[in-house]
Amino acid sequence: VPMLLALMLAYLFEPVVVWATGRFKWMRRRMAAGGLIAAAVIFVVVPLSFATVWGVAEGTRFTVRQADNATHFANVVEATYNGTVTLENIEEHAEYKELSSEVWRWGAKFLAEQKSDELAVRVADFIATVDPVPTMKQVKDYLGGAASRIASSLSLIGVLGFQLFLTAFFFFFFSSGFGKVIEFVRNLLPDKHEDRIVDLAQKMDRVIAGFVRGRLTIAVIQGAIFTIAYFIIGVPGALFLGFAVGFLSIIPYLALIGIPISIALLFLDGPSGGFRSEWWFMLFAPVVVYFIVQALDDYVWTPMIQGKSTGLDTPTVLFASIAGGALAGFYGLLIAIPVAACVKILIQEVLWPRFKEWREGRATDPLPL
Repeated sequence: VPMLLALMLAYLFEPVVVWATGRFKWMRRRMAAGGLIAAAVIFVVVPLSFATVWGVAEGTRFTVRQADNATHFANVVEATYNGTVTLENIEEHAEYKELSSEVWRWGAKFLAEQKSDELAVRVADFIATVDPVPTMKQVKDYLGGAASRIASSLSLIGVLGFQLFLTAFFFFFFSSGFGKVIEFVRNLLPDKHEDRIVDLAQKMDRVIAGFVRGRLTIAVIQGAIFTIAYFIIGVPGALFLGFAVGFLSIIPYLALIGIPISIALLFLDGPSGGFRSEWWFMLFAPVVVYFIVQALDDYVWTPMIQGKSTGLDTPTVLFASIAGGALAGFYGLLIAIPVAACVKILIQEVLWPRFKEWREGRATDPLPL
């Protein structure tokens, strides 16, 4: 896997290496490849490491807050059923004031209003059966499980770091000797059809390069925009979620998944106070953010960065994505559009001319082989 990934990266960054060696006469391919590795470490690996640590810390804080909310919520509901708190003075209850978001407060008020409701009775009965004080055995088991999870996480980080090292190692040699890679591939082609195959490969190269490099660039831009927008509207974990949604935008329209996630996070622990804590803001703000970013993608970034490189219209892109996902899962989603564009080139350049010859009576067989 590291070797194949390194070969793909060498192919994707070949234009950068060619530009650098042509722009700076003193630079050799080995220097350009090493510079790309150093740039990846400085601008990708290090920021991602800090973002991951920050995301884990933010996720931990979010989980702790929701656990506290659940405890305070249970105490409020129990107090209403014991008669120590009424619906009229529930907002003055200390536990109620500790709830950090409107959705928890709404739930507490709803159950206080529905004392005779079957759902409310079941919730009260469930709360009564929960022992809020953990035993020493539970604490010991939790700490043991935490230690095991930390050990497995460190092991995973070590394996991932070694995989990244191998990828960078192979990339250096593939990129510095990319001409030899191309020469090796051309030596495998039959002489009779070499020119034709090379012509088709170059057309496919323009399609694949335009799509992949364009989508990667657009994904980075979208990740930054989503992160800033989520910070503005108050989504918890905006940094991690924003760049995750931006990464998913490599596959067109997959960033839609950010809408329900951001809405749920806002309702669970959104901004407290002001119009940003209103239900309509928490419901519609993520939708507005997505459609603004998607409009910028459709009408600004894609025409400027990617252009019409694939030659596929929107229905074909959607069909290819669905078919790729159904046939090969997540990896199928990643390669569906470039594969569809290459198939279109083969049909236009090989199959369709032969079919026209057969239709006009100039060939006895419609198949190109």
